[in-house]
Amino acid sequence: MFRRCLLALAATLLALTCTLPVAGRAQIEGELVPYAGLYLPTTSVMYQGPKQQASPTLGARVTVWFLRRAGIEGTVNYTPSNLTGPMPVSPGSAYVVARSAKLLVRLNGPDANTVFHLGAGPARVRYGGPAYCGCNDVYLQASGSTFDGWVAVAGALFNPSRLISLRLDVEDYEFRAYFACRNGGHSPGVCNYGFPYTYKRQTDLVVSLGAALSVGGRRSESS
Repeated sequence: MFRRCLLALAATLLALTCTLPVAGRAQIEGELVPYAGLYLPTTSVMYQGPKQQASPTLGARVTVWFLRRAGIEGTVNYTPSNLTGPMPVSPGSAYVVARSAKLLVRLNGPDANTVFHLGAGPARVRYGGPAYCGCNDVYLQASGSTFDGWVAVAGALFNPSRLISLRLDVEDYEFRAYFACRNGGHSPGVCNYGFPYTYKRQTDLVVSLGAALSVGGRRSESS
């Protein structure tokens, strides 16, 4: 599903670019936004199971804006986040990687001192690390820890007329987790808990502050 959605977004991007007149293409803007923030999981990864810890996170965004109000964005996010629960998780070391492709809409004009935006699109979330590997036990291991879902975002860009501006974003990743664990042996990590075979809805929040490097229309118009 994630790849199909990416192809659909890429086709939309190409169609928009080809149909724009020369003057419209001059209004295309680009942004590169490295960022840091907090990863805030709100639910356990399975019923009666452990939960990822709230942790610092790092990521980057690439955004292309068309006709000043609509845009498309790709995001990659990495979080070292261990598992915690009512009982010790061993091994509990883990990380989370989230990728997404979003359509964005500006809520006000790009010439304002603060420009607000909303967006949504497909996302893919991967859990990794020893807690999700089970490499120490050949009888029981997690054999699938990548899940497709959706992400919604709300944010703001401050002082957009500058070459580098501050950008604040709050993202909500929604997906369902399911871990296929083998039976038998001494269960390591995530398979030692709860009901890994049951789909469990996840709501993970990412609050971030980044430095948006502008390329294209916005800076050219203001210079």
